[in-house]
Parts: sequence; structure tokens; C-alpha cells
Amino acid sequence: MEYYTYAYLREDGTPYYIGKGKGNRAYIKHWRSKTRGGYFTPPEKERILILKNNLTEEEAYKHEIYMIEILGRKDLGTGILRNMSSGGKGGKGVPAWNKGGTIPEHQKEINRNMMKKRYENGLDVSGANNPRAKTWRIIFIDSKELVIKSIHDWAKENGYSKAAIRNVHVGKWTRTKDIISVEVFNDNLKSAKQMVREYEQKTSNPNWGKMSDEAKNKISKERIGINNKASKWWKITFDDGRVIERCGLDNWCKENGYDRRSITRVKNKQRKKHKDIVAVEELAQSSSYGALDAL
Repeated sequence: MEYYTYAYLREDGTPYYIGKGKGNRAYIKHWRSKTRGGYFTPPEKERILILKNNLTEEEAYKHEIYMIEILGRKDLGTGILRNMSSGGKGGKGVPAWNKGGTIPEHQKEINRNMMKKRYENGLDVSGANNPRAKTWRIIFIDSKELVIKSIHDWAKENGYSKAAIRNVHVGKWTRTKDIISVEVFNDNLKSAKQMVREYEQKTSNPNWGKMSDEAKNKISKERIGINNKASKWWKITFDDGRVIERCGLDNWCKENGYDRRSITRVKNKQRKKHKDIVAVEELAQSSSYGALDAL
């Protein structure tokens, strides 16, 4: 005896939906299928009316069917309810989608046109027969040019890796076997000879693909100490009472002649002192965000 029937009310107090459930079913949105509107969201609690409670499931089904029959359905032109079925177990009275259902006429026409276009080349819609398949241009190292549809099938038939071709297409690789360029075909693409010339110019440069020393130094500086978001702040205490805060302990140790492992042992209380450092403590953040010296 845990089931109940409920009604959703319009702002004017008239019911627009009758349902059956248990627990919090009446107060949460529930799925009805895409052709029947998808998720069904209930109104605010003030407009949810419990019709009967303490019912068995069979009694709840019967009362749901009775109320829908009395109030009628809008889709059938018999009443005021938005229910898409006559109620009961299994949603009795739901018209099949291919028998009219709730699919509007314009959507039926769209579906028909889509099916005609999809199967205009026969029932096989894979590869080049797929009207949605893209047209690709492939350029080889010997300046040959190939325009194909459905690159996946072509790669499989000719012994190329689909992943490798994709890497060339997105610019991650410069070449796979004898392929140097893979592009979606359009009228504004460069000629095959021009693409080969550019590829040869790039690969003939001995420094091509290598990072310059200037760029390496720039990146290194950007990742040192406070410039590195992953760097931690440290509080360092010396034997003369000085206390400093530094960001990035590794670089600070190199610049000031301290051994990083020895400082770690001081921090972990495994040794009392390293040179003139007597205590090292990790901070959540710096109190000064800079070099703080406190006597």
C-alpha cells in the first residue's frame, strides 16, 4: 500500500497531467521518450495534487486510467490532459510512431528526405556511399595528388595507419610513409608542387624542429621560482636568527651554494643543521610574496 495517484495543475487550477507513482515520483522530472516530449518537468509543489494514496500498484493503475478517461486527452481531442497515453501498465493507448504518433508533419517530411538522401546509392551507406563523408586531398612526397572520399576506407585498403594520417592532418606529424599532407578538399588549397617545395624547405633546414638556445633559456627562466605556478614557498631559518621566505627551493640552493638533499634532511628533522641553516619549513603561501628578511 505505497502507491498513489497525482495531478499537475495549471495556474487556473485545472489539471493538465495525471500520473501514478510512489516515493517522490510526483515531485521530480521523469523521462517519457523523445517522441513523447523527452523529460517531463513537474510544476511547483503548490500545483501538485495527490488524488489518492495508500494504494496497491494495481489500484493506482486503475485510478490513473479512470481519471484520464474522465478528463480526456488533448492529443485525441477528447479533453484537457497532456497525457500521451491512456494510463496503466505499459502506457496503454500510445500510438506507434509509424502510425502517426506525436511526430509533427514537418518532421515526418524531414525524416523522409533524410532517408532518401542516405540510401540514394543503395543500402550500403559506408565509405564513399555515405553522403556525409568528407572529400580529402592527399599529397605524396613525389608531388602526386589524390582526391578521395572516405579516408578511413582508403587507408585500410592501402596499408596506411588511420591514426598516422590523422596526425599529419592536424599538424602533429610532418609525414607518414610517403604522405606529407592531408587536407579536407576545397578550391582554395595550394598546389601539390608548392606543398612539396615547402615541405622540402622545412626539412632541409638542420635546425628544423629543434628549439633554439634562446627559446630554451626563455622557457627555463619562465619556470623558475615564483614564475613557476607549481613552485612552493619555504621558510628558512639561519643560526644567527635570520628568517627568509623563498619560492622555488631548488634554484635558490644552486644560486647560494647549498645542497638540496641536505636541506630536505633538515626539513625532515633527519639532521640538525646544514651549513648555517637550522630549520626549513614549507609554507602554504608567502606572507610577503618576495624575499622577506626578519631579524
